[in-house]
Amino acid sequence: MVIEQKIGKVIPFGYSSGADVESLMQDENTLLVDIRLKPYAGFYFKPTWDGTTLHKQYKERYIWLEDLGNEHYYDRKLPIKIKNMDNGLTCLKDELEKGRTLILLCACKYYHSCHRHVVVEALQEIMPEVQVVQPDANANPAATVKCLSVRPPYAQWLANPQLFKDADIPPKFIENRSRDFTYGYRGKLLIHASKTFEDDIHYWFSRFPKLATIMPATSDAYVKGAIVGIADLVDVITESKDDWFFGEYGFVLANAKPIEPIPYRGSLGLFNVPASVLKQEVLA
Repeated sequence: MVIEQKIGKVIPFGYSSGADVESLMQDENTLLVDIRLKPYAGFYFKPTWDGTTLHKQYKERYIWLEDLGNEHYYDRKLPIKIKNMDNGLTCLKDELEKGRTLILLCACKYYHSCHRHVVVEALQEIMPEVQVVQPDANANPAATVKCLSVRPPYAQWLANPQLFKDADIPPKFIENRSRDFTYGYRGKLLIHASKTFEDDIHYWFSRFPKLATIMPATSDAYVKGAIVGIADLVDVITESKDDWFFGEYGFVLANAKPIEPIPYRGSLGLFNVPASVLKQEVLA
């Protein structure tokens, strides 16, 4: 007889959560996983949230998982940067496969501005079956869309494949990166033009002379710091004979189209944009 493995659930828990940690920890099968980079209460947080205090209270059922800490926790103007996402997710996955309930603890108030949501979404991508229970009174249920920030002019080139086809130029549908940080995500992807222009583009104008007839070569001609297109992320490759691929990884896009630029702050990796900032027809 085959016994079906029961996957545990995840409870992202922040300072503003409606429930309290102690009540959730009544279940002996629950682990308190502290994902703060530094497990200190601080003078403005609850003293009972200090890592030393939590360890004394819950013993082996308290785990400080530094790998899932936000290295930019000290400055909210900086993008969220998880210290070691792969190692951290492996630890969570191991415990969930044992049927454990995991409370992911951070002191931030709002779920969608805290790195908790980044960790949870990455976990869901490798474990779609995991149940996520939101206790946060301030959790934002609004839908989000994944977004990738790309330096101009490449962001606009990715968003306008039809212009390339009309000029008889192979469309750019591959975005090259040094590592794969998609964590298995495939689906809708917004294309964000960063504020930094890629100056080293002259090769492409010499490689495809007709490119100068459809795309400008100067920085001032390109919108920056805005969402400029939408596509489907369909694959991540490490080999290709396509003109636009030079590795190490290639994010393969399909069905790309431009949209009216929407000013928006970019971030590292794949980041989430609330669907509310987009016009309905963009997602159609």
